[in-house]
Amino acid sequence: MFRVAIVTFAGERLGYGTGHVMECLRLVDEWRHRDAGIEFRVFLNAFGPALDRVRAAGLPVEIYTDDTYGSAPLATVPTRIAAYDPRLTIVDLPTILDTEIDRLVPQIRPLAVLLDNDQNQFFPVDVLVNYNINQDADFYAG
Repeated sequence: MFRVAIVTFAGERLGYGTGHVMECLRLVDEWRHRDAGIEFRVFLNAFGPALDRVRAAGLPVEIYTDDTYGSAPLATVPTRIAAYDPRLTIVDLPTILDTEIDRLVPQIRPLAVLLDNDQNQFFPVDVLVNYNINQDADFYAG
């Protein structure tokens, strides 16, 4: 069984809503279509509408924090990921949690980051998926 952990974030602050969760669910849909042997688990903050979306997609979910905007909301994530023992962890977090991605990077491998803003390209991760369709290709050439 190939296990994939998905760490994401949802909330109403600054209008983020469930966009990051929906991006992840789209990837899950694609992988499920291609390979039924992949197991997914979503690690998410306690935001009701996003939890409802994940559960409606038939995915198991772990709530990593009830305090959405507190200090170090992803503090328990590395331990939770290790207990799940995934072959790959995908992180999709908004710009406001750049510091949190930086904390996760040395602790989780292999790690893929979905690009949320231009800064995220500078994290030393194993895979970087560019969802920023508004940036010109030359910006990412390096």
